Amino acid sequence: MRAVGLLVMVLALASGCARLGALVGHHGATKSHHGAISSRLTTGKDKRDMTIKVTPPLADFRDAKAEARYAATKYCIKWTGSSEAQWAIDKDTGDWAAPIVGGALVFVARCTG
Repeated sequence: MRAVGLLVMVLALASGCARLGALVGHHGATKSHHGAISSRLTTGKDKRDMTIKVTPPLADFRDAKAEARYAATKYCIKWTGSSEAQWAIDKDTGDWAAPIVGGALVFVARCTG
C-alpha cells in the first residue's frame, strides 16, 4: 500500500514538473501556453526586469494575471532562486498595470528575491 501511495506522489510531482517546461526563444524571451492564453517574457538589460506579453488581449483579466504570474515565477526562480516579484501598479485600480499594446496585455515586473 505504501508503494502505491509513493508511486502516486511521484507521478503527481512529475506531472507538475512537466508543466514547468517552456519554449525558450532568443534574447531572453520565454514562451508559455496554458489553454487559449499564452505569454512571452522578455528581459531588460538588468535580468531582474521583465516584460510579459499575454495574448489574447481580451482574455479574462484574472486568467491573464495568472499566466503572467506563472511566467514571472518560473523566471524569477531561475535567476534569483525566489519567486518574489514586484509588479507595476495601475494608479486608478490599484491592481497590476496591463495596458494593451500591439495586440497583447503587457505586464511589467521585477524579480525581488
